[in-house]
Amino acid sequence: MEQVMLQKRLLPSGHEIAFVEKGSGETLLLIPATGVDHTVWGDHLDFFARYFHVYAIDNLGTGGSSRPDNTQEYTEDILARDAYELMKSLGVEQAHVAGISMGSIVSQQLAIQHPDFVRSLSLYNTWGRTDAFMRQMFQIWKILVHTQPMSFAGPSMLHWLLSEAFWQEHPE
Repeated sequence: MEQVMLQKRLLPSGHEIAFVEKGSGETLLLIPATGVDHTVWGDHLDFFARYFHVYAIDNLGTGGSSRPDNTQEYTEDILARDAYELMKSLGVEQAHVAGISMGSIVSQQLAIQHPDFVRSLSLYNTWGRTDAFMRQMFQIWKILVHTQPMSFAGPSMLHWLLSEAFWQEHPE
């Protein structure tokens, strides 16, 4: 993946949101999964940049973005609002939006809150229902987020999200 410079914008919410920008054409907004930053998109960013003007963001609490201590600020509504405010501050009127895992939830919320902004919606690694396993996993994550700093909680959650093979291939 070709290196791109991380940029930041201070939003009306008081949150500073980091992002990378690459390519040209219609706008594509990429929203990452729980506890990871824009780098989760890997080589996909370069591929998408062949066809789109891509913005890949760091959600609140990840990468170069603000890390509020108040866990009430980490909701899909607030993450969607921040993504929208960022795009508006950059002069973007409409965008194709793609989210992965939790980013899919944020993307859906963005489409609900601002249907005229979202030209198309692509959802990756999302789910249709929360079964007993997922409910328990979310309960554990909630405890982590409410009792531990995000610098610990976020990386801890990755053990549920990434396969053992991935961890062995990418120990960094």
